[in-house]
Amino acid sequence: MTGVPDKKQTIAIAEADRQALRGEAAERGVGTGLFARAGLIYALERADDPALQLVVEQEAEAEKARITAAARAAVKERWKK
Repeated sequence: MTGVPDKKQTIAIAEADRQALRGEAAERGVGTGLFARAGLIYALERADDPALQLVVEQEAEAEKARITAAARAAVKERWKK
């Protein structure tokens, strides 16, 4: 990555992942944001790695399932009377 970090990006993560991120950062004596940025840089430098592509595909499927479940729950709630 180049330049000075000057933009924020917010992502939703599971509580367990947030705790793991915090723990890994603490083990290294750095803040969570710095550790997350380092992980992002590491991933971007390996964007063509098939292992990373597999993780991306798994996350995409999981997100699709979450969205579908939320939509079904919303429909069920709306028509429940």
